[in-house]
Amino acid sequence: HDMILIRENNPSALLRAINRSFSVEKLVEVRQKTQLLLKRYLQQNLNIVFIAKVVSEINDALTTKAIELAIEAIGQRPPVAFAWMALGSQGRREQVLLTDQDNAIVFEDTTHNNAVRTYFLTLAQKVTQTLHQIGFEYCPADMMASNKRWCLSVSEWEEQYKKWIFAPTDQNILLCSIFFDFQTVCGETTLSDQLMQTIHQST
Repeated sequence: HDMILIRENNPSALLRAINRSFSVEKLVEVRQKTQLLLKRYLQQNLNIVFIAKVVSEINDALTTKAIELAIEAIGQRPPVAFAWMALGSQGRREQVLLTDQDNAIVFEDTTHNNAVRTYFLTLAQKVTQTLHQIGFEYCPADMMASNKRWCLSVSEWEEQYKKWIFAPTDQNILLCSIFFDFQTVCGETTLSDQLMQTIHQST
């Protein structure tokens, strides 16, 4: 029994289970198994960098599946290319214990930014709700993609980053400390790469 349990509760098996999931309930089960896996790794005194990498991969897969389920629920494909970005500890791929959500969306520039933003805000609300059900608490400061402040086009994000960098007030420095650490979890990586290039050039 123990051998079967261990075999079913490893990163590869959990990632396969996520890919085959079609409901939030199944994703909750996977997240619970991830906590058991984490506990076992800690008891075995494994390298913390390895543990963080494994947990981050699983959390990224859970987020990606939550996005897929949200798109399916909306019944309409995204109108333009986008990237879902994880911020903070997940953006640094340092997440081990369950934390609150920190995420954002960047989408391709279009002449209909506001209409496109409406779609992505709807998507983000569904995704953040699913993540909450899985076990990731809502961010108390609302640093989430469901907040219209953090659901922006590429050019809007670039303007935002430049404002933070060239007008370093206390609040802007605080926002930099959060939004400089990001990782594309799902979507078009060239969009977030463009943002990183803007940050490097500006700093």
